[in-house]
Amino acid sequence: ICHLIHNYLPFSQNWLYYQIKGIEQFPPLVLTCSEPVNRRHFPLKAIRQAYKVKKRSLDDAEYYLDNGFWPAMAGLAEEDKPVLLHAHFGVNGVAALNWKNYYSLPLITSFYGYDAGILGRQPYWRQAYRQLFQAGELFLVEGPHMRSCLRRLGCPAKKIIIQNIGVDLKKIKYRQPPGITRNNPLTIIIAARVVEKKGHFTALKAFAEFIKSYPAAHLKIIGEGELLPAIKRLARELMSNKKVAFLPGLTYREYLSELQSGHIFLQPSQTAKNGDMEGGAPVSLLEAQATGLGIVATSHADIPYYVINEETGLLAAEKDWRVLAGHLLKLANNPSLLGLFAEKGRKHIEKNFNLVVQKKGWRRFTAIY
Repeated sequence: ICHLIHNYLPFSQNWLYYQIKGIEQFPPLVLTCSEPVNRRHFPLKAIRQAYKVKKRSLDDAEYYLDNGFWPAMAGLAEEDKPVLLHAHFGVNGVAALNWKNYYSLPLITSFYGYDAGILGRQPYWRQAYRQLFQAGELFLVEGPHMRSCLRRLGCPAKKIIIQNIGVDLKKIKYRQPPGITRNNPLTIIIAARVVEKKGHFTALKAFAEFIKSYPAAHLKIIGEGELLPAIKRLARELMSNKKVAFLPGLTYREYLSELQSGHIFLQPSQTAKNGDMEGGAPVSLLEAQATGLGIVATSHADIPYYVINEETGLLAAEKDWRVLAGHLLKLANNPSLLGLFAEKGRKHIEKNFNLVVQKKGWRRFTAIY
């Protein structure tokens, strides 16, 4: 199977590694448009850099398609003899159409968010997606919301399958939320790229409101991104620097270790001004529930499919920082409720988003492979 990925592989996309390795009887070949990174953490035998494409070219559709995967694909067909193309993100599905048609290979495309949100607003990509939907065999999405997005873009319903992302529970240790003491104060964690759709500005407003009623709490912000300087400025304006800790550049193992020390996981995702949105829901919500954190999040995209409101977490409307603050206070003042959410959250992940379970589900694709 030849997997087409623009970047292999940032830590923020660790979940892709397990999808690529999921169907073990077909060894993966990864074709990427950039210099591979983090190979020690995400080892695969066959990773090829097809062509170096500047990130900005994703907004220049013709340049991307002319200079992306296609120039390097021809030789791979004879050398590696792939039986199927799996494009990760819609743009890479479009880029694979020439190869698919020339070599008569089946094509699966997974959509993850910006490809349907941002690019789905642009006339060129809407037209390109219509061609992709007509030619491609199968389209994978993370939940009902993204399925609806593809339907609105013109994808036939019979070609869309909801494929739950699975997390490796062998690597994620469950524990009940640690006791809250003077030496171990309530810790709230955000773990996401610091970009508009992740809702960091809303998170800081909610936390600042929350600590007016519950001052013995701390916030950890894990991640980095273009808005990090602005987020740091807002944190200084709203509260003491001692209340917020910024932890950029963590490895996946370090990130999981930080989750062990937390009580509540905060994820106020939202639709960005340019249309960017979650592809389903952040995988960190699965990892946090598997660890045993209580969840406070928004009902953005497929988050309600990942987090069961009033059972594994509490949800609010996008950007509603006052309700989010109230949810934080409710969990902080009710350790028994927090513990109940932790227990039910782990069971929810074990049943519906367990990597072992999802691997069994992936076998249904072997017929097309």
